[in-house]
Amino acid sequence: MEVLTHWEYWMLLGVMGLGTLLMLTASLGVLRMTNALARMHAAGLGSSLGILLLLLATGYYFQFMGNHEKGSLLLMVALGFLLLVTNPIATTAMSRAVMRSSPDHDRQYLAVDEYAVGNRLTVPVPSEPNSMIYVDRRGWDSSKWETYDRDVIPLWVADMDFRSPDPIIKALQVRAAHGIFGYGATEEAVGEWFCTHLLEQYDWHVTPDQLVFLPGLVSGLNLVVRAIGRPGSGVMTHEPVYPPFLVAPGLQDRKLQSVPMPHDHNGGLLHFRLDMERFRAVADDSTTLFLLCNPHNPTGRSLARHELLELAEFCLNRSIVICSDEIHCDLMHEGRRHLPIASLEPEIADSTITLMAPSKTYNMPGLGCSVAVVPNPALRTLVQQAAMGIVPHVNVMGYAAALAAYSHADCRTWLEELLRTLTANRDYMEQALLAAFPGVRTTRPEGTYLSWVDFGAVVENPYRFFLNHARVALSEGSRYHTAGGHTWARINLGTSQSLLEEAVARMQTAVTQHQGS
Repeated sequence: MEVLTHWEYWMLLGVMGLGTLLMLTASLGVLRMTNALARMHAAGLGSSLGILLLLLATGYYFQFMGNHEKGSLLLMVALGFLLLVTNPIATTAMSRAVMRSSPDHDRQYLAVDEYAVGNRLTVPVPSEPNSMIYVDRRGWDSSKWETYDRDVIPLWVADMDFRSPDPIIKALQVRAAHGIFGYGATEEAVGEWFCTHLLEQYDWHVTPDQLVFLPGLVSGLNLVVRAIGRPGSGVMTHEPVYPPFLVAPGLQDRKLQSVPMPHDHNGGLLHFRLDMERFRAVADDSTTLFLLCNPHNPTGRSLARHELLELAEFCLNRSIVICSDEIHCDLMHEGRRHLPIASLEPEIADSTITLMAPSKTYNMPGLGCSVAVVPNPALRTLVQQAAMGIVPHVNVMGYAAALAAYSHADCRTWLEELLRTLTANRDYMEQALLAAFPGVRTTRPEGTYLSWVDFGAVVENPYRFFLNHARVALSEGSRYHTAGGHTWARINLGTSQSLLEEAVARMQTAVTQHQGS
């Protein structure tokens, strides 16, 4: 057996000591860099280099000595086991040390799977997602619950009474803890995750440069009307429809061209459709823009591929730009999959501005974060120019919430539970209305959490009647029409089923008393 020289002995000790030092400094997080990501990367390299030096020194020792006795073999096994155990422990300690030494703005966008997801920014989340939690919002700053008296059940404005997913709540808490709310720089990260969402959910290929972030869908709708055409240009839409569709053209000095949607009914169930012949009859040389709502508010229709293709052909043949409000796209019932009109063909995408947001999906409309998908650079420039100096940027809290919504699997799990809850509420309301009010007709929403109901068989103005006599607030039907619609009402199903049951019971009692008087 050969004997190590004095110089070789100290060289081996030095290499092993350096390896041990590198692992120690890595585990303590003392490798200081400019930010948490750089520190984590440097610490990881330090830990790996330390292990490499230890293994090299050990291998050299046994190779040089040529000693294969049992004691040496056991020593080598023990050293390998020590490295195998201590490295994960050191890595965990390193991660914690780096996070402790990082400022809040680093922690906001850092998760342990940072590099595993291709260096895309994320936010920390709890280990378990929350299920559907109904929240009593009385006494809080809720437009839905504070607009009417406290004894009124509010089933009107389209926000839900369910607690948002935990990753979104955590992201907002972390962002607020930073304590500074200056101008944000998160748009790129949100854009990347949003494009991933579109690809995974709708097989729609969109790039971040095609996005224009907006503080809300209604402002986006008005912005598009302002950007396309000129004063006096025709803006076409279908009714009933979300009221801002009917108001935006006039606000932007455009001409509204509204076409009623015909409907069929079977056993009290209504089915609305587009009337392409009426569209062709109403369109003229001034028509420059078509405002589409899909999934449709208030009827809940989700247009089929052939309907979308027919509408797109109509618009393309007349050089009419399509602005498609698809804010309810994630809220589809019975396993349906939303089909963005711009995803059908490149030619359609080139003439379409699509408005989307996480707000309806994850119950965060008060945070003000929406996005316009505009593949055509010329249209995108028009939208950006129209917004200049008028439309503000999305706020940092809206970006933080949107980033969490699109980047975390727990939010998708929460959404699946939400959809089961909303479908159950939809089915309950349909059966309850048809049983309680003979002659009443209602939709069966394919998407959204909104029912559109014709109460004409029992009361003339359901909005006023049920508010005054049942203390239930619905959305007034006339607001969704240019004329008429007084016998209709929209019902928000995004609440607990027990509250819906109480509302129906109140409404039935009021109608019974009214008919008996």
